[in-house]
Amino acid sequence: MSKQLKQKLDLARALSSHANPAGDLALIFEQAIDLWLAKVQSRRFGKTKARKTSTAKPHAAMDQAVRPPARGRANRPHIANDTRREVAERDGMQCTYVSPDGVRCDSQAFVQFHHEQAAARGGAHDSGNLRLLCFGHNQLRAEQDFGREHMARFCKAT
Repeated sequence: MSKQLKQKLDLARALSSHANPAGDLALIFEQAIDLWLAKVQSRRFGKTKARKTSTAKPHAAMDQAVRPPARGRANRPHIANDTRREVAERDGMQCTYVSPDGVRCDSQAFVQFHHEQAAARGGAHDSGNLRLLCFGHNQLRAEQDFGREHMARFCKAT
């Protein structure tokens, strides 16, 4: 296996870590083949998914009272897709935590958007206030910001 292929597989495992925590390569390959087949069939045979002709409002315009809140995410801010792309590119799609001795975490698995000034305290949802942290370092920063006891209560509530 080439170095480039190994890097691509490692990145695929990391990016799918939320849905595929074990990093099962068979699942990654099956999903990749499904996407490849759809692309080739579309190009060669004009095969596309049927478009819906629904009269429903677009998701973003739906009344908040009609749309049920996602489990545990009712009060979480929306980060615009262009901002997500900008932060991911800037941070190299990996955790940006740097230890006290100057070593950067190289985890690409379970990365999350972290607000430097907490959103709960009015922090903006823009790229200047956002960075990627792996789950463990995001938890560490949350405990530093809000205290261990608060985070323990918060985690039990969601």
